[in-house]
Amino acid sequence: MLLRGFTPVRTVPSRALFVQTSRCTRLREGLQWGRFAAAAAAAATRGTFWYGERTRRVVWRLCGQTSDQVRAAEPQQHLEKQPSGPSWVFRVYLAPELRAALRVASSERKGRVFVPGAEPKLDELHAVIRERFVALKKLHGTPLRVVLVSGKPDSNAVIDSDARLKETSQMQVPLYLRFDPQLDPSLIEQFRQRPRGIRFGGTTLQTRQLPPFYPMNKSSVLTDDIQMLSFYRFVSISEPEELASRLRFYLKPLAVRGRIYIATEGVNAQVAVPVSSLDAFQQLFAPDAPHLTELAGIYLNMDPYRLSAAQFAEQPPFRNLHIRCRRKIVADGLKEPLDLAQVGRELSPAEWQKALEDPHAILLDVRNDYETQLGTFQSAGDARPLNTRTYRETWKALEERLANEPRDRRVLTFCTGGIRCVKAAAYLQSRLGFQRVERLGGGIVSYAAEAKRHGWEPKFKGSVYVFDERLKAPVTNDVLSRCETCGGPTQDILHCAHVPCHRRLIQCPNCRHRLSGCCSSECQRGLELALASATNELHWYTQSMNRTAPWGTEASILKELAAETYRSFPQAAHMMSGPVQGALLQAVARLSRAQRVLEIGTFTGYATLCFAGAMGPNNVNQVVTVERDPESADIAEHFFQRATEGMAPIRLYRGAALDVLQLLWEHEEPPFDLIYLDADKRQYIAYYEFILERRLLAPHGALLVDNVLFRPLYGKQRHADLEDVELGDRAERIALRSTKLMQAVHEFNKHVQEDARVTQVILPIRDGVSIIQWSKP
Repeated sequence: MLLRGFTPVRTVPSRALFVQTSRCTRLREGLQWGRFAAAAAAAATRGTFWYGERTRRVVWRLCGQTSDQVRAAEPQQHLEKQPSGPSWVFRVYLAPELRAALRVASSERKGRVFVPGAEPKLDELHAVIRERFVALKKLHGTPLRVVLVSGKPDSNAVIDSDARLKETSQMQVPLYLRFDPQLDPSLIEQFRQRPRGIRFGGTTLQTRQLPPFYPMNKSSVLTDDIQMLSFYRFVSISEPEELASRLRFYLKPLAVRGRIYIATEGVNAQVAVPVSSLDAFQQLFAPDAPHLTELAGIYLNMDPYRLSAAQFAEQPPFRNLHIRCRRKIVADGLKEPLDLAQVGRELSPAEWQKALEDPHAILLDVRNDYETQLGTFQSAGDARPLNTRTYRETWKALEERLANEPRDRRVLTFCTGGIRCVKAAAYLQSRLGFQRVERLGGGIVSYAAEAKRHGWEPKFKGSVYVFDERLKAPVTNDVLSRCETCGGPTQDILHCAHVPCHRRLIQCPNCRHRLSGCCSSECQRGLELALASATNELHWYTQSMNRTAPWGTEASILKELAAETYRSFPQAAHMMSGPVQGALLQAVARLSRAQRVLEIGTFTGYATLCFAGAMGPNNVNQVVTVERDPESADIAEHFFQRATEGMAPIRLYRGAALDVLQLLWEHEEPPFDLIYLDADKRQYIAYYEFILERRLLAPHGALLVDNVLFRPLYGKQRHADLEDVELGDRAERIALRSTKLMQAVHEFNKHVQEDARVTQVILPIRDGVSIIQWSKP
């Protein structure tokens, strides 16, 4: 395993265990938790650790946890392949200046790299680094050079030989890639500030401009009818972040909403396009269009029915445009990539209509069981739904269903939009050896549109499950599915109303009413408890009697900030502190006579302004705040610049919280009297340990931690692993994320409870606020 500030420890063959000797409590990114407990227990009994007494206690405490407990805390990071046999592992960071110049996403700023062999080799390390950090390809053909250093980004310890590399690994320090300090700073700045549409040193490409065919009047999803459509393409994309930037630039002016996933293997999207923008949208993806060359000529899979503006407003399938870079556009769970050159023969809807009449063909529905229950194709052949719960189960199901079938038998596959069939066909042809694999091009969506256009009698009966807020779209009026609760016929699909569960289920209106929209009486009870805590009379009485707003009455600038937050982040505005919590934070700042305040997690700055408003002779005179999201930071900075009268100065840092904390510590700034932690819950323990170990909290100071009672856990959890969740299944992802955050917060609370260095009291305000102080100042 790898911890920040590590030493490679040679242990048993084919297994290397990495343990930090002085900071073992900061177990965080990169840990493979399930394997760690077993390996740590085995290695400790053989005496292969290098550790002190403190490390021993932490390791055995981890080993005592159950696999389910530790698996819930495992972060979803890039999974680097570890070579078999002895190897050296290094944690490599991109220095901040290099990250900024290359426009690297924060999730790509570091990574583990494995150097095989008995001794570390510098040239092999460089080769692995170039493969691991794709963004470094942007430096090819430029005069800019990078160097490898150890310890800190500005270190003089340049790694220029195998001996120096081995020496560095034994010193338990991380490695950093940075620009060569001998380079002219103006050259680096020129590279960093270059327009996104121009290559460094080139003159052929022009700065991005909107195409002339864009509509003159701004499109609107509020007044236009909406065309739902999807598209995908498996194509090699060397810089997914750069393509994501271009897509945002071209699609936002067209008022497009939806989700687009980009990976090195291709693009997958479901979007809602206003009819007034549809022509421009289609021209943007035309075969000869120069704007998005990777997607030029892509097939746009149009839904057969458009939504009116009123229908869209009543139940919007998508509320915003989300473009995300991922490891895969369809999470398949396979260790080795499929051969996408062998994907069978694609059939048009007309060819598919005839193919269904073949009595000797095998018809495979590669969708999941809840999708098949809503509707499927009627075939003269052998129809075999796989009945999987997640797409990851597809491969085992295919092997079991087709184990005894001759490899020359005709196999027909279909799915919702066609993308899952591509990988399924590749598996059937390249892995299982089937010779006659055919798939429905564009999936059920394309077939339904073509059947409507030509007036066919659809051979697909029922409804098709769609990956947006609608959940289903009817193709015919046939009712094939049955209520999971009572067994009666119904086509209603929903998510359990109890948020910690939130699983998909098919349920009739009567059962939905009887169970309050929950999947079981267990979840219904959990929902009642959650609602009771928010609606009891005492709660509302205290809400009405408190004079909660900072400065006596809520300042106009806070009202404006709240309104802007709801406009800019309608789905995340609940994260804003608000008047009640803002008043509490300001009261604590005044009661503790805090002069220096540190806030980790600015969001749009509501709590920051509350702290700054506590300024007085013995109160706050400086607020330091940290935010990593650029859009949130822009809004916060705008309001900070406006709010100057009667307020303490605010210093805003942009970037990852741990990087900023490291910077503050290295600059030896005085400790803070009050620290407010409201950032990534999964990193709470890492932030907490850094603050305490580096003594960033003053002896008589207080550490306030928000959301420590985040969504109490009721009922049984029914979630697959994150990688099992289908593309676009937003509700399932939200539920899974809530579960992981609840687990992370619970682990943090236990961690603090067991820490003899501090005392803790939890206040049940909103999602809970914990007040932590040194037990011995």
